[in-house]
Amino acid sequence: CNIIRGHLPKDLNGAYLRNGPNASLLHRGEGFHLFDGDGMIHSIMMRNGSASYCSRFVQTSRFRQEQAVGRPLFLKFFGGMNGPTGVARVLISGLRATFGLVDFTRGFGLSNTNVAFFNGHVLSLSEEDMPYIVKITEDGDIVTLRQFKLPSKSNMCAHPKFDPISGEMYAFSLNLPFFPPFSVFRVSADGVKSADIPVPLLDVPLVHDFALTRRFIIFPDNQLAMRPTELAKGEMPLACDLNKTPRFCLLPRYALPEESSDSK
Repeated sequence: CNIIRGHLPKDLNGAYLRNGPNASLLHRGEGFHLFDGDGMIHSIMMRNGSASYCSRFVQTSRFRQEQAVGRPLFLKFFGGMNGPTGVARVLISGLRATFGLVDFTRGFGLSNTNVAFFNGHVLSLSEEDMPYIVKITEDGDIVTLRQFKLPSKSNMCAHPKFDPISGEMYAFSLNLPFFPPFSVFRVSADGVKSADIPVPLLDVPLVHDFALTRRFIIFPDNQLAMRPTELAKGEMPLACDLNKTPRFCLLPRYALPEESSDSK
């Protein structure tokens, strides 16, 4: 990177990373939404007063499967699940999985939402999948290493929270078709996952983020909820329920059965 004005301090050594959606392949006739783009990591490495830029697609299972055949295979949630053909696309996606044309078991996320650092790893995250571990090489290139695995987990939120004192990571996952739909968990600084804490919700709100305090996990229960029946109307499977009272669920951070027998 050419420095046009000023200079970079000689002792500023490190890398700035972000990810975002970049569509590599598009369905003909299917609507496109920015959130449907494949995850791409952008990095600016700074060293000894100079900077270099690099961008690479995250090598997710979904990305590799589609690149192997040179065309889209997976359903796009925002661009493909609306309009009169939305139901048909959902059915076609299921048939592809049934006949082995796509493999959902290895993950189908886009990894396009957030970047975090935990337990010595750079994580690229999105809501519908487990994170991917990426590495910045000595020459500034970006390499996807593998998925970040946790016991009994197939997805994890894109905005986990970190305790700067204990080093713990807190996150939640979506458990559909089981209820309660969400559960929260923590991972110790050395990578050991706790049991799940069910979040007592009656429906499935669209949840993007949550909060963490010294004592509590704060989980939002909003009016924008998942409604699969909306697909039959040619709409996104989301609806705003104005009759629902928004609320927040406060869960003690250490409310697991083996830790507290009287937690409510």
